Amino acid sequence: MAKLSEIEKYYIDSHRETMTAKEISDKMRKAVTEDEVEGYVQHLKENDIPKASDSMSRQVGVVVMTEGASSIGDEHGEQVRQQEVDLNTSTIHRIKEEK
Repeated sequence: MAKLSEIEKYYIDSHRETMTAKEISDKMRKAVTEDEVEGYVQHLKENDIPKASDSMSRQVGVVVMTEGASSIGDEHGEQVRQQEVDLNTSTIHRIKEEK
């Protein structure tokens, strides 16, 4: 299994919309397989989730939260709260401190 170089990753990122994984792997060195290209494309798709910081309005010395950034932050906060509810508190132990 070949490790993708930065140039190969850039090429995959640039051509993933217009070419299939098979076509991309054929253009690269022989060690790069179709499965590796598909895996990297899947990794890119999973990480395409927008972040609140991408939606901030910036000027010199000032950052303003836009409506889009606020809604992204609210959605993330709801996910975190849901994860906290799902925690199994019976397995959480606190270390007793000596007085």
